Amino acid sequence: LDLGGNQITSLEGLPREIGWNLNLGSNQITSLEGLPREIGGSLDLGSNQITSLEGLPEKIGGYLYLNNNQITSLEGLPREIGGDLYLGSNQLASLEGLPREISGDLVLGSNQITSLEGLPREIGGYLYLRNIPATEIPEHIQISGNIYVAENQTALAEDIKKKYPGKLEYRD
Repeated sequence: LDLGGNQITSLEGLPREIGWNLNLGSNQITSLEGLPREIGGSLDLGSNQITSLEGLPEKIGGYLYLNNNQITSLEGLPREIGGDLYLGSNQLASLEGLPREISGDLVLGSNQITSLEGLPREIGGYLYLRNIPATEIPEHIQISGNIYVAENQTALAEDIKKKYPGKLEYRD
């Protein structure tokens, strides 16, 4: 169901369950009240004015795209996401509330995250940390893909090289 780019401000009237993808990106959504409780595919809420994740479905079968909002807390994030989780370009300072496992990529770039404590134990894809102030990454996280940072993140890059040899990639 593609409702992206329609200047939508309210989610009233959506069905309780959607068995496929739901695109609500590039609208003027501020509240997630009215979202379906379960989405069988992916959910795109990128480029809105969302500040809180309260009201997100309990289960999302595909990726969850929340880039380019004003999210400050991960409270309300579903425990089960079937694909990638995009949280870039928000106002996150903490990772409290992240699921314990992400089956795909995890994008956290361009936030105010100072500590990476709270990262999932397992990330099935890449980890994108470009332009965050954190300088250390916890050990013992299973990361299937590479870890991306900007070239000016020297302390974090050095820590990644030590703890996750061969996983560091620069992205500017």
